[in-house]
Amino acid sequence: MAQENRQTRQPVIYETHHITWEGIPITIQYCADWLPNLTIEFAMAHVTVESNDRQALPITETGFKSHFIPPDHIVDHGGAVAFVEAWLDHDAQSKDWKAHVEAQRQESLFSCYSDS
Repeated sequence: MAQENRQTRQPVIYETHHITWEGIPITIQYCADWLPNLTIEFAMAHVTVESNDRQALPITETGFKSHFIPPDHIVDHGGAVAFVEAWLDHDAQSKDWKAHVEAQRQESLFSCYSDS
């Protein structure tokens, strides 16, 4: 997908990837060169992560995250998908996310009784 950088008016190209993480469908968009024409030491990539139904993720309560990062970090992880999966897995270890998962589990247990 091609977009235009508002500051440089240069086209930026995004890759789009679809994954399922812990049963949650997610769309990842990645632009390796978000600020074209800058020197390598100032290179900036852009990653967006969005759950398809805006369900909370460990990295965002709203289901959407926009993140600017040096492209080397993405390359070092093996690409945008591997980077996002590692990010999700890491943040899923937080107390807040574990509490969220437990609350969702409890909610689903009780919802089966409310339909009766």
